[in-house]
Amino acid sequence: MPQLPKRTWRLIFLGIVAVIVVWIGSTTFYTVQEQEQAAILTFGKYTATQEKSGLHFKLPSPIQRVVKVPANLTQKLHIGYREDSGGKVTPVESEALMITGDENIVSADAVIEWKIANIRDYLYNIDDPEQFLRNSASAAIRSVIGSTKLDYAITEGKTVIQADVKKKLIEIQEKYGTGIQIDDLKFQDIEPPEGQVQTAFKEVTNAREEKNTKINQAQKYVNDRLPKARGEAQALIEQAEAQKKSRILNAQGDVAQFNAVYNEYAKNPEVTADRLVLETLEQILPNAKVIVTDGSGDTVNYLPLDSFLKNSGAKSTTSSGTGGTTTQPERRPGRCRTMNTRKWILTGVGALLLVILLSGSMFVVGEGQYKVVLKFGEATRIHQSPGIHFKIPFIESVRTLPKYQRIYDSQPTTILTKDKKPIIVDNYSVWRISDPHRFLRSLQTVSAAEGRIGDAVYNAVRRKLSEIEYGSIISETTARGDINDEITQMVKDVAANQNYGIDIIDVRIKKTDLPEENKQSVYNRMISDRQSIAAGYLSEGDEQSRKVTSNADRQAQELIAQAEADAKKIVAEGEKEAARIYNEAYGKDPKFYKLYRTLQSYTTTFKGEPVIMLPADSPYTRILLGER
Repeated sequence: MPQLPKRTWRLIFLGIVAVIVVWIGSTTFYTVQEQEQAAILTFGKYTATQEKSGLHFKLPSPIQRVVKVPANLTQKLHIGYREDSGGKVTPVESEALMITGDENIVSADAVIEWKIANIRDYLYNIDDPEQFLRNSASAAIRSVIGSTKLDYAITEGKTVIQADVKKKLIEIQEKYGTGIQIDDLKFQDIEPPEGQVQTAFKEVTNAREEKNTKINQAQKYVNDRLPKARGEAQALIEQAEAQKKSRILNAQGDVAQFNAVYNEYAKNPEVTADRLVLETLEQILPNAKVIVTDGSGDTVNYLPLDSFLKNSGAKSTTSSGTGGTTTQPERRPGRCRTMNTRKWILTGVGALLLVILLSGSMFVVGEGQYKVVLKFGEATRIHQSPGIHFKIPFIESVRTLPKYQRIYDSQPTTILTKDKKPIIVDNYSVWRISDPHRFLRSLQTVSAAEGRIGDAVYNAVRRKLSEIEYGSIISETTARGDINDEITQMVKDVAANQNYGIDIIDVRIKKTDLPEENKQSVYNRMISDRQSIAAGYLSEGDEQSRKVTSNADRQAQELIAQAEADAKKIVAEGEKEAARIYNEAYGKDPKFYKLYRTLQSYTTTFKGEPVIMLPADSPYTRILLGER
């Protein structure tokens, strides 16, 4: 067999060294981004957390391994909808629709802001913590809304519901040690389902606004009607006061005029009387036709009379880079194309056997794992402490089982409740392997275990919920406590009796829903209820508007009626005072008053072109003819 040149051996050696250097370099250094933290695993055991960003050093693989998570990043979980990186929102009706405590349906959309608070728990204490967060959030929201009435949930109850759900969600994460920190929970909307139901609710809002509008318009009428009535009443009083004062002043003026004439009359009664008569005749006779009759009734015209005057108001753009994967040239440092001598052949074979023996005798237990050592198929020992362990090569094998908590989503189940109402219930279970020996003997695989759990949950849910009325299922409470706790205990008992080697930690109602035909009946009832409420608002608006306006009219009429009565009293007071003034003046000489007032009456009575018939022997005729 030909011997290789020394130069060839040197190149082979340098190649092997280069591969080792590259391998060490590529598995020794790692980078941590700003939003990340890194878990350092030494032979599978969690040994350190790297919180600082930048370039870091570790022992080469497979001694140490790095798992990076975005622990410094505030992440969002959407319930009832999904939002992509461009802000486009896609509703998820199956998550959003929820049954309220008064057996109605609302659509609730929430966003949860969360961070990874404990990397070790997040990675190794529970399977798929993000899915568990979604399940527990959905369960918490439905539990709280299921204990809340519709009208409260869609109005002022939103803040209270947010606080209650957040509190429940925090308690659940702490109970199961998910390593998740809940920073905030906000409801985007809690509203009636879209379509005709939402339209009916909007009609209620519109009817309420219309009611308020009618009441406001009625109040506006009141604000206009009553001030006007008060003004009208005040005007009546002021007119009466003016009339009273005018009447008194007129009386005082008349009396003053009367007294002036009377004082002259008292000095010379006959002359004054004739003068007054003549002055009166001068006023009334120019337009009058005077007829003087004699004793036999015949008429004689003395004076023709002349005429008298007569009066008359995003898209968002998702950039995806198809990064090319750089495939390093395949190096096969451990394979030699030829061996030159038996020495090198034996050395290579020995090294290979040593590697095989070492790899077959060592195994690593990682975080969140059980390693079951099987000797010819029989479980002889179990390792659950993370780190490196040993076994007998070729004779013993290793089986890996999950040690962390697992989440199992059951298939939705249709149940007929105690009060004969159909309801669809969707559960999730939290479980873990507690005894790997028993688990392997009875179940063997995780999928088999979840099949048995699914059967037990199905039977427990059907049996328990058929004993409970619909309303208690929605609120998840009975007189004996929480329904979830009772179902959990029932499934626990089944697992314990069957020696499955598993622990049922919790069984929780994730979702309650109605069959489609029943859901439509609820929608129809909700629409009918809202239409009735809307009609009630409109009727209340009409009634209150009429009450307000009629009350305003009544008050206005009362104000005016009272003002008219008061005005009459005021006028009467004026008349009374005027009469007193007249009586006091005119009572001095009734005979003169009679003459004085008679002459005044002539000036107002004989207007236009009157025809006056006087007896020939009348005193006025004699005065008229100048015979006196």
